[in-house]
Amino acid sequence: MRAMIALLLVLTGTPVAAQQRALSLSPANTTIAFSIGALGLFSLEGRFTRFAGELRLDDRDPARTQVAVLVDTTSVEAEGGASDLARDLDLLRTREFPTMVFRSVTVSQGADGAVRLDGVLTLAGVTRPLQLTARRDSQRIAAAGVLERGAHGLSALRPILSDRVRLSITIATPG
Repeated sequence: MRAMIALLLVLTGTPVAAQQRALSLSPANTTIAFSIGALGLFSLEGRFTRFAGELRLDDRDPARTQVAVLVDTTSVEAEGGASDLARDLDLLRTREFPTMVFRSVTVSQGADGAVRLDGVLTLAGVTRPLQLTARRDSQRIAAAGVLERGAHGLSALRPILSDRVRLSITIATPG
């Protein structure tokens, strides 16, 4: 995990500005989950249990908000015993690429109060744009977006498993 955090610090690379509030993202206060359609009938739900990241919130100027997260993809857990299946079939190509990284590039405030994070996701060695939409209340920040497995070279079990994967990140915020 120390190596993950060191890499994350390299990714973020900029000092925290005076008006920014830095929140460490860890399994203690954050959930990174996914949902993927299976057979067009139901969804396979799962989550990652090892990751590190940082959210730099700027309440005065949301455009200066930044987020970076490094996920250990070998920590994937899926419901109904599918964790072993995901690892055995190497659905995420974790043997070759054991990490996934999301880093925001631009952040904008929508008229509806939602925050749009445009960033890049590196998964299975392929970096592609990923857009997350986030909402905040007094207790948490919830962000969600959709990625396409095929865009990252992931095609195992298609068409049984959908190409579209809903990714969600929920962060408990301190009072």
